[in-house]
Parts: sequence; structure tokens; C-alpha cells
Amino acid sequence: MESVILHINIVGFCAAVERLRSPDLRNRPLIVAPQRSRSRVWDMCQAAWQEGVQKAMPLARALRRCPGAVVVDPEPDLYHRAMQRCLEQARRFSPRVEQAPGRGHLFLDITGTHRLFGPPPDVGWRLRKALRSDPGLDPVWSVAPNRLLARVAGRLVKPAGEYLVAAGEEAEFLAPLGLELLPGIGRVTCQKLREAGIRTIGQAVRLSRQDLFVLCGREGERLYPCLRGLDPWPVNRESEPARRTVVRIGLSMVEDSNRLQTVRAAVRELSGRAGRRLRYLGLACGSLRLELEYSDRTRSRRTVSARQPVDMDQDLAEMAGRALGAAWRRRVRIRRLTLECDRLVTPVRQLSLFDGINARAQKNKMLDCALDVLHEKYGSAVIRRGLVRACSP
Repeated sequence: MESVILHINIVGFCAAVERLRSPDLRNRPLIVAPQRSRSRVWDMCQAAWQEGVQKAMPLARALRRCPGAVVVDPEPDLYHRAMQRCLEQARRFSPRVEQAPGRGHLFLDITGTHRLFGPPPDVGWRLRKALRSDPGLDPVWSVAPNRLLARVAGRLVKPAGEYLVAAGEEAEFLAPLGLELLPGIGRVTCQKLREAGIRTIGQAVRLSRQDLFVLCGREGERLYPCLRGLDPWPVNRESEPARRTVVRIGLSMVEDSNRLQTVRAAVRELSGRAGRRLRYLGLACGSLRLELEYSDRTRSRRTVSARQPVDMDQDLAEMAGRALGAAWRRRVRIRRLTLECDRLVTPVRQLSLFDGINARAQKNKMLDCALDVLHEKYGSAVIRRGLVRACSP
């Protein structure tokens, strides 16, 4: 039986989720990016993309290209919850669902499901209708014999539409397309082929393995089967973030700084974000690594371990403070901090023999949970923890 792969692509996923939360943003160009200096674009709506805004572009350049855009701070937990709801809808149609790297991409292996849900186009339409109902997102979908062809087909119909590639039509489908539509092909490789007068996949497919190696080096070996629409990798039953083993959060300073209070406040902010993420995933970390990036681009990092896995803000802040004291050995100003929680496990609460310790831990846990509810409903900027500093009279 020929494989049938359905690709779901929610164009501008983060921007679409933000518009669901704030309907007044639907008719305005939207950019999702941290509102601080040197930040980069996470995502954008179709209108901003048409003005030249791209992912990972510096925010200042994006605003010059689209000066009327509204900029909103990213909410990773919000996007994660929306993606989980999309996964739940997709699993109704196939047990083999894979979340592709990035946001808003799903692959479904619907081989043999026609007896339950009808032919592949019907599955695509039914899943699109389900996603429009809950969580309220309107995807692009495409059907092809493998993941590579399905992803290329999805790129042809953005920002709205559907595309079907039947088995046996692979070469005819790919031949007139530009090289840049192939997933994973870099700008350097495209430029090398264009310099040789090769601009379409149909022209490149005439090259032998040796020719591709001469033009593209080792990249040519990976490119050879892609040009022919071959993709042997199956759709995995479980994918990221189900296999996620690390929680990694970064923070760029508004201005490079080596002031103790400013850096400590940034570390505290990172600890709170990591704690919210861990509690949402139902995990606790056994080790924590803090990386500092200085203005001269050098980096220093330190890792600290916990006696038992932790997920509360206070415990994470204490660990991060110890890592900061060990890693910060230069007077050069700091540009960026990255916090990485590793050795993730399901937390097990070990009660103390002393009631006072249990009561204090319980209060901290209740406070963290209350803050999580506020942050989920009103955003992370609505309330923050303060630093208490003892002062002599």
C-alpha cells in the first residue's frame, strides 16, 4: 500500500494564536518578538511577511520594513498549549502524528484510514474543519506520498489552500519548482547551483552524485535524494516536545550591563520563567546550567545540581544564583543570559519531619501556582516577584 502523508501548516502560528487571544489585532500587521534592544522576530502575520518581515530578523529592521506593525511579547506557554490542542485534534484521525521542528507544522500518516474517514482529501478537509472549531486556527494542508513532498506542496499554497500530489507524479510535480522550495536547502547551496546556471529542481535532478559533490561538497550527498522527491523517514508516533529532555530559556539584556542588581534581576526573571515552564510540563529539574554571553561575544557557563529535583521558583533562583556566582568572573558587561534545566523527572514530594519546613514549602508552592494562574490569564508582565533586601536601621 502506497504511503499517504498529510501535512498541516498553520501559517504564522504564533501570530494566529495572539489574534485568537486579542481579536482587535486581526486587521493589523502583527509581529511577535520581545520588545527590547537586539531582539529578533519570533513570528509574524501574513501582512507583515508581505512587507518583508522574516523570522529571526532583528526587530529594529522589521519595524523599518513594516512601520505600522503591532509588536507583542511572545508567550511560549500559550503557544505550547495551542499546539497541544492541535495535536489532540490530529490524533483523532491517525495514531501516527509528528510535530515537525518549529511551530504550527504537523505530519499525519493516514495510510489505510480511508475506510474510517474516506479518501485523503476528505481527511484534510475534516481536520481543517476541526482545527477551525477548536482551537480556532485555519491551516493549510497538503497530501503526498512522503513528508518531503507534502511539505513542498504546502509551501505552494500558503497562506490558504490545499494541494494533492499523487503517487507517480513526484518528478512532474518537482521539476518546475525553484530550488529554494526544498526543505533544508541553504542559501549558500542555492547560490552555488545558481552560479552554475541551475535554478529549478528539474535542472538539478540531471546532475549525478559526483556533479553535486563538486558543486556543493558534502551537502550534495544529502541533496541527491531530495531532488528526486525521496524521503525514507516515516512519521514518528512521538515527537518534540514529547521527547523533550531539556528546558532552555534565554534573556537578552535591554542594555549591556555589569551592575550586580541588574544581572541578579535578570537571573531571577529567568528562574521564574523556567519554573512556570517546568510546572506546566509536570516536571522537575535535577541540574541547572547558566550561560553568560558578554559584550565581546565570549561566553562562560556553570552547572549546579540539586539534592532532589526542584520546580519551585525560589529553589530555582537559589540554584541560578550559585551558578551566577561561579560563572561571573569578568568585569565585561553582560549581553545575554541563558538558563538550561536538565535531568528532568516527574517530581516526587518528600515531606520533612519538621512541620515548619513543610508549611513553608507548601506556602511557596501555593504562591507559585497562584502566580501561574495570573500569568496564564493576563500575561507574564502583570505581576512579578520582588527582591527583598535586608536593611540596617
